[in-house]
Amino acid sequence: MKLKFLIVFAVFVFLSSFDVMAEFALRNIYSDNMVLQRDVPIKIYGYAAVGEKITGEFAGQKVETIVGKSGEFVLIFPKMPADGKAYTLKITDSRNHEIKLKNILIGEVYFASGQSNMEMPLWSNQAFWRSFKGDEEAAKADLPQIRFVKVARKVLHGEEADRVEKDAIWEVISPETAASYSATAYYFAKTLHQKLKVPVGIIQCPWSGTLIEPWISKDAFFAADDKIAIEEFVNYDLSKEEREVSYLKSVKIWAAKFHNSNLEATKKSADWKNFDFDDRNWDVVNLPGLIANQPDINWVRKTVEIPDEMVGKDLILNLGPIDDCDDTYFNGVKVGSIEITHNEYWQTLRVYKIPAELVKKGKNVIASRVYNYLGAGGFNGHSSLMKITTADKLNSIDLSGEWRIKQEFVADMAKIGSRPQPLNDAQLRWNSTLYNGMVNPWTVYPIRGVIWYQGCANSGAYVRYMKLFPMLINNWRDRWNNPQMPFIFVQLSAFRKHVPDQRVDENAWMQVKPLYASADGFSYIREVQEATLRVPFTGMAVSMDRGDQYDIHPANKAEIGERLAMEAMRLSFGAKGITASPYYKSMKIEGDKIRLSFINADNGFTFDGNKINGFAIGDDAGNWQVAEVKIVNGNDLIVSSPLIKKPTKVRYAFCAFADNLNLYNKEGFPVCPFRTDKPDYLLK
Repeated sequence: MKLKFLIVFAVFVFLSSFDVMAEFALRNIYSDNMVLQRDVPIKIYGYAAVGEKITGEFAGQKVETIVGKSGEFVLIFPKMPADGKAYTLKITDSRNHEIKLKNILIGEVYFASGQSNMEMPLWSNQAFWRSFKGDEEAAKADLPQIRFVKVARKVLHGEEADRVEKDAIWEVISPETAASYSATAYYFAKTLHQKLKVPVGIIQCPWSGTLIEPWISKDAFFAADDKIAIEEFVNYDLSKEEREVSYLKSVKIWAAKFHNSNLEATKKSADWKNFDFDDRNWDVVNLPGLIANQPDINWVRKTVEIPDEMVGKDLILNLGPIDDCDDTYFNGVKVGSIEITHNEYWQTLRVYKIPAELVKKGKNVIASRVYNYLGAGGFNGHSSLMKITTADKLNSIDLSGEWRIKQEFVADMAKIGSRPQPLNDAQLRWNSTLYNGMVNPWTVYPIRGVIWYQGCANSGAYVRYMKLFPMLINNWRDRWNNPQMPFIFVQLSAFRKHVPDQRVDENAWMQVKPLYASADGFSYIREVQEATLRVPFTGMAVSMDRGDQYDIHPANKAEIGERLAMEAMRLSFGAKGITASPYYKSMKIEGDKIRLSFINADNGFTFDGNKINGFAIGDDAGNWQVAEVKIVNGNDLIVSSPLIKKPTKVRYAFCAFADNLNLYNKEGFPVCPFRTDKPDYLLK
């Protein structure tokens, strides 16, 4: 009996000792090769048994602390300059257990976050997922004083994590490691290192395709009384079935607002579906293809000749996928539709039956009313998918090519609000989940600032983004306890449609009218991003001139990273002179011309070629023309067109994509896209 007791007691002591030993650890954001922020107290967080004495040694400094009731400790070392030396961190407890981290530098640390354009690597074997000449850059990337760490992906509901999903592994940038890291962040870090001559560390924390909402903490939404987000937090506790019912209810209500937002225009379009409606004065569009760059309703019509052998038979109308929804008519009678409640409506093939009694010999008319709820939209399939066939498919009529098109109206998103998002099990659209799992663990790690590349996913809800983006900036500043923490972001690049492997017509962007003034979701997000510069200690890298109309991931990341670094030099290190793009400041109507003034154009403009491109001038009647532009007094522009006699507004590159933008300030930064007729929500 005594022996049994001793064995049990020994096992208990062994297991208890094992548990205590297992508690002694650092937060898993620290590792060999890390870079610690210079000129601020160095904080190292860890875990140990309550009451344990913890000793830390670093760079000749020795500090001690006692573990409190939470079981967590923090060692605070004095601030240090960036001297380029490699240091070792040694931490011990009162039982002489030791943690040692090596090759640590003191320098500048930045948190790099956003979506796919921040995640896109310097180089990979995957086409369209690598930067221009990134393989050459990686091969020569012998940069021992630049270090990167990737934050593992983690979606987390409710609680805010204090540990990242997987142990952080800081790596030295070398030809063996460089290729897989963010191209944008790499060029940012390289430029900063070259200018400052100090080590640079990048905490790489993006996730492709993400909205901004998951990156904001829950308390920020509640502090702002954000009713949209608060309602979604309530839905977290619903079952999958209950969430689906809630989503369908809200999206139906929203769609009704969208459709009824311009009843006068809808009334005027009532006859556009009819067989005998005269559409000869409508514009011509080639389908399949893009028909919308903004939330709106468009009608497309096509007259087809039905041969004798297809008359008197049920026919099948194939239109391919339509982005987003449609009501489709044959000879004035509705033959099919896909509504917003349909699963993946934006990529559903349209296959509609045409009853035999509707089919006439000779002339017949197809009319589709197409609803575009978010971003760009249109007929997105291959031309072979657009056809009318008999049920046995022995007879077929090609429907690709020229159609007639007319816009019914553009939806006022400021009035109807953004489209509700489905709350699915993937959870990437859930509020705060990425903040909880990926950002919060790093808020104890002092950094100099943030670089951010995101907005594509929110392009259909740009009015709401005007609230959310400043909210995120202030939220992160609060959590890092640094109200003046620099926040530098990339303005979205030029882009039309993501089909990088289907480059058909490089001049297709010129067919979108009015040229340079045909705004889309990206145009509005760019505008919101510029307006966010009103938030103190922010900077922006304009990238409109480095876009790709067929690839949402522009390959030229070098200049984008360099432009971010120049704004970092201004915000954090007092760089003098102009470090960013010219921004529109004011306008003055001078007869049949408009004079424009700019910020960041003190030293004047420069342009390539014989003329300045990218400007459109308009009047109150809604007429727009490509403008002639002259530089006057060195840094003002005079804009005009002989076809606009009473101009009232100007737009520059206020479109999805333009390939010939050529106006820069003397410092080499491109003019930021703008419109002089800004809406109220941007001016508040």
